[in-house]
Amino acid sequence: MEAFQFTPNIDLPLVSCTVVVFLMNFFHWAKSAELDSTASLPERLPRAILLVIVLFALLLFVCWHLDVAVWLIYVLLAILGLFISALAGSAPNPAAMLLFIAGLIREWCFGFPQLILRPESRTKKPRTEQPEDPWVGMKGVAVSPLIPTGIVEIGGEEVPAVSDVGTLIESGSPIVVTGRRSGLISVRTDDAA
Repeated sequence: MEAFQFTPNIDLPLVSCTVVVFLMNFFHWAKSAELDSTASLPERLPRAILLVIVLFALLLFVCWHLDVAVWLIYVLLAILGLFISALAGSAPNPAAMLLFIAGLIREWCFGFPQLILRPESRTKKPRTEQPEDPWVGMKGVAVSPLIPTGIVEIGGEEVPAVSDVGTLIESGSPIVVTGRRSGLISVRTDDAA
């Protein structure tokens, strides 16, 4: 099993090339104007460079200590990507998994600017008096008991619904729609009826 052992003349250049590719990507990404984030990436670049060097130095140290080839870790990540793609039912693409992991490493090194530090939307919707969901406020009758889900009739149409506070709503009780929850309309008993 010498092929899977740590070999400095193979593993050191491999890790060095990977770090160089990451650093080139970091410089390009930090200067990218279309990035949607409130973070200043050029200010975060020195810390990101240090983190990627430390991360790959740690990978190198672990592989050296366990006497495992670094390329084997890359292959295992590609196989993991193939396995996850197969489970997800999409076309097997281990390269996409490696790019996804590389993207996560880049995000982590920069402090997750795209995942967490996105700016607020500049096109905020104006607040309106009417609710966005057309069902809200409509009245009907519970066709089946809602324990907490069941069937209600609203405007002559039977639709699945959920009790908005999770309490039992008896069959035949008058109901009013209060919103949506988990894709179902949520209802409560209509005390005014």
